[in-house]
Amino acid sequence: MICLGLIPNHFVLLSLKDGCPLPPSSTEWKIHKSEEAATWEDEFLDQHDRFRTLMDMELKRDWFHQRNQQIKTIQLCLMFDDTPVKPNTKFEDVMEYLDDLLFLDEM
Repeated sequence: MICLGLIPNHFVLLSLKDGCPLPPSSTEWKIHKSEEAATWEDEFLDQHDRFRTLMDMELKRDWFHQRNQQIKTIQLCLMFDDTPVKPNTKFEDVMEYLDDLLFLDEM
């Protein structure tokens, strides 16, 4: 197998380890491949799957990173919000209505 990498304005030969993850073949290769080469890609399906798995992990990592950044921004906004803090509100004691509540449950 020969693998080429494109760096702006030129190609470089890549030396890859056996079994390493591989991106899918380029669209250009798929369009212009010879009949003889039509089955070559089948030999690398496992490596394409590994590549897709790695890319999915990377996308999830990026999504979680962006999400964490959004949460940190929200927290900072809340920390520096100058809205006055409301005093603690007293709640009505519901124990005196417990019998009524239990009666409603039985209905």
